[in-house]
Amino acid sequence: MKLDFVDADDQPQRVKMLKVNCVDYEATCREVGINAYPSVRLYTRHLKFDAYQGPRTIDAIQEFLKQKVRVSHHIVTRHHDIFSE
Repeated sequence: MKLDFVDADDQPQRVKMLKVNCVDYEATCREVGINAYPSVRLYTRHLKFDAYQGPRTIDAIQEFLKQKVRVSHHIVTRHHDIFSE
C-alpha cells in the first residue's frame, strides 16, 4: 500500500515504516525508551518523535501520519542511526 503525504510546503513526502522485534533487539528498544509493545512512533530529526496513542487501526494511524506531515516544514529524508541494521 502506498500513501501520498503532503507537507506544509506543499511538497510530496514519503513515510517509511519499520517494525522492530524488541525481544530480538532488546538493547535497541531500551536505548530509545520503548517499554510497552506495540509502540507506534513517528520519528523526526535528531531522534525526536511523536508517540501515537490512538486506536490501532490502519485508518487512524494513516490520519495521524497525514496530520503530522501536513504541519511539517523542510523535511529531510535521512535514516536515524538506530535504524542502520
